[in-house]
Amino acid sequence: AEYMGGCVKLGNEIQKGVSHAPATCQNVSDWQKKTTEEGRYFTFRVKHCPMKTCRATIVKCGCQGKIICNSLDHCPNQACNHMHCKNCGTHFCWICGNVWADHNNYYQCNKELSKDLT
Repeated sequence: AEYMGGCVKLGNEIQKGVSHAPATCQNVSDWQKKTTEEGRYFTFRVKHCPMKTCRATIVKCGCQGKIICNSLDHCPNQACNHMHCKNCGTHFCWICGNVWADHNNYYQCNKELSKDLT
């Protein structure tokens, strides 16, 4: 892991003397990407189809009719976790990425529930 003597990349600049240990430089870079408006959108609302032969981009949105959440990092309509890839037809769970046939609740992932019970 790369731990610089003290650096934080801010935009296109590297600020020397500001330590970010124990986080690696890559950790800091990843965090900064996720905390921008665009980064939050892609972190929380965009995933790829889990089929290796497809990998289409899927955006989670529960808006009916007029889309009101385009500029948000989440959909206030709490869309269900049952996703359907329009590119390849795969049905999958938004939370775990597994095929939907293994699930029975649109708003809770069976895999996540089973983790909580163990």
